[in-house]
Amino acid sequence: MDTKNDGPKSTWADCLIRTLFKVGHPVYRRLKPFLFPITRGSCLAIWCQGQVLVIKNSYLPYYSFPGGGIAPGEQPLVAAVRECFEEVGIRTAPEHVKLDFVEELRWKNTLDTVWVYHVRLEKWPDVRIDNREVISASFMDPSTALRHRLFPPVRKHIERRV
Repeated sequence: MDTKNDGPKSTWADCLIRTLFKVGHPVYRRLKPFLFPITRGSCLAIWCQGQVLVIKNSYLPYYSFPGGGIAPGEQPLVAAVRECFEEVGIRTAPEHVKLDFVEELRWKNTLDTVWVYHVRLEKWPDVRIDNREVISASFMDPSTALRHRLFPPVRKHIERRV
């Protein structure tokens, strides 16, 4: 069963912030190779009853897992757990999270190192999105998720489990 959370009803402030993300993100992407030619990020695949949580950001054309950049001095696992809570409101204990793989890839003119973690939950979590940065969060079976446009490390993680 696919479950979906499109978040709370949009307000004018949500629409304004989504517009700022959509306008600002392409500018950031153009400047990023000059400002940050090497980046580090981590994401967390949340599995429950054979389904995986995928999210859609308001400013990106593809689906991903909850995740984002690793702050200076921050450990990749800590970043993945933090981003998961910030983006979908799910708290996970770091000791339950497992590393799947680390991948170095050239992505949008930068050299990215991405840590992909996963956790299996027994019960369906309460997913909360802000409807600004994250506009959709859905639990999907792997075959459904693979029909979507996915961030390459996300696709790799799901394909390894099919």
